[in-house]
Amino acid sequence: MDKEDECPDVPGLKALKGCPDSDGDGVADPKDQCPGTPKGCKVDTKGCPLDSDNDGIIDCEDQCPNQAGTKENKGCPVTCIDFNVDPVYFNFDKSDLKPEGIALLDAFIAKLAENNCKDYEIDVNGHTCNIGAKAYNQKLSERRAQSVVKYLVSKGINNAYIGAKGFGETKPAFPNTKKANREKNRRAEIDLVIK
Repeated sequence: MDKEDECPDVPGLKALKGCPDSDGDGVADPKDQCPGTPKGCKVDTKGCPLDSDNDGIIDCEDQCPNQAGTKENKGCPVTCIDFNVDPVYFNFDKSDLKPEGIALLDAFIAKLAENNCKDYEIDVNGHTCNIGAKAYNQKLSERRAQSVVKYLVSKGINNAYIGAKGFGETKPAFPNTKKANREKNRRAEIDLVIK
């Protein structure tokens, strides 16, 4: 009856005191602050879709409604994606980082942060060419690996996430048959292991 109807000029639902609910969310149109809510979405008392994790993606379209995420990742947090890191090269008989090695490590650290990497391990493997005694090259390869580790730790990477090992001249990237190849074998390789 009109006297009990809060919306007497338009057809509506008895459960909503005679008012219509255009988007079917259970909140009468005059009180609905978010008209046009997608069908099946849970709403608050104002008729607005819930966003439990406050990430700007409504729960009914959020594949991770209890964890803040990104629209590009369907509402789920971005997780660390494995990526390759170029080797850090060293001068002959040296274990100190060259400027290009420092730049490469800085880019690696930035990419860890950018990819939201939290649960990982870093293996740093030092190598040498075949010039010199095997025992000396083994120690040199260990110093090269430690050089990389020290730099990463100095930039805020937790030491507990990093392992270092030297392989001396036992694992050349290229045959030690010419100068250019030997230069490429004087390196430290970084392996990122995502857990």
